[in-house]
Amino acid sequence: MITNISSYIFHPILVLCRLWRIIYFPLLYIFNLSLINHDNMRNAHILSLVYSIITSLISPYTFYLLYNNYLLQNQINIVISKFIYNLSISYFISDLSIGIQYYQNILNNNILTSYTHHITYILLFLYGNYYNKIHIFILGMPYEIPTVLLNLRYIKIYKNYKLFGLLFFIFRILYNIFILYITYNFHNDIFIFSICTLIVHSYWFINYIKKYY
Repeated sequence: MITNISSYIFHPILVLCRLWRIIYFPLLYIFNLSLINHDNMRNAHILSLVYSIITSLISPYTFYLLYNNYLLQNQINIVISKFIYNLSISYFISDLSIGIQYYQNILNNNILTSYTHHITYILLFLYGNYYNKIHIFILGMPYEIPTVLLNLRYIKIYKNYKLFGLLFFIFRILYNIFILYITYNFHNDIFIFSICTLIVHSYWFINYIKKYY
């Protein structure tokens, strides 16, 4: 019993999750202060880049759960899910708040990708946390893989439209369809939400095709 408890307490994944929860808010506060005299949009994409990298790094664990039993309830899954919940709620609220304060006109011209997207995901995370549906958090992590390239493009570090399009198609179209398939018979709420995300992802992908091909 003691061995099992200590293995949970000192498990590398759990330790990293706890450390991040401790340092995230001070880092976010310092980052917000840095926005005052700098390129606000670029800094916002840096914040998004950090979020997308972290969530992308969780994706292999998502695939591991899907390969085995994605509804597996154990201490590691619970801690990771709480970590994702805290990280995501903090990010979406902060990103929306920064946008309203520094570049509201851009948000107003992109209602779907700003207000609608962020508020919907905030409500989703609150819903999942309230009803203890931890799999909602873990299942969505691969969606953020193409976002890494998107943010690298915006902050002018790396630009590859074809690779971004390929990753978007794999993780936001094909993977989204896969989630629909595995949740069709026994998770109506996730299934319905996944239909909505597939519609939005398809809309974005069509716009991408029109713009670059």
